[in-house]
Amino acid sequence: MSIFVSCWHCKGPVLTAPRLAERELVSLWEHLDACDPDDPALDHPSIGLSADHILLACWSLEDLYLSATTALQVIAATEETIQGKGGLWFFDAVEGAAKRVGISPLQADFKNMRNDLIHDGRLSASRFPQKTAADCATVAGEVLNWIDQYIHTVLALGPVEHVRFSPANLQTLNAYSF
Repeated sequence: MSIFVSCWHCKGPVLTAPRLAERELVSLWEHLDACDPDDPALDHPSIGLSADHILLACWSLEDLYLSATTALQVIAATEETIQGKGGLWFFDAVEGAAKRVGISPLQADFKNMRNDLIHDGRLSASRFPQKTAADCATVAGEVLNWIDQYIHTVLALGPVEHVRFSPANLQTLNAYSF
């Protein structure tokens, strides 16, 4: 199966490749760079978010989850701008983004685990207490798959055909905060 990338700006194919390797990414960025720099669509925050999410790499479950929630923070900030409401709470902004684009919202566990990691340095602490690495891998998988769904919806890529993140696979990562 090949990867096919179509440019929303040029309304035509940009890249068809058996896999997305470095030279394909260079080709894609060169194309986007050559598009009309005055087109406000090219400044859309989802463009950078998509690239970041495609290239996401990690060395621990904590690292992966921190990267995922950073992507959620970009989505939340984008939603705050779209709604024109300053001071929108993180959970409310992510929930609002889901509602606006028509996808299921995340459960509160994503926020609680994020807050434990940021404020306590652990995936499971006071807000998401007594959880195992398996519990945390499940939440991380839900968040990463939600981001895939959000990106597919915002960029009109159609439904996500393959779920990329399974809790079983994420459990193979090192987890240092248990």
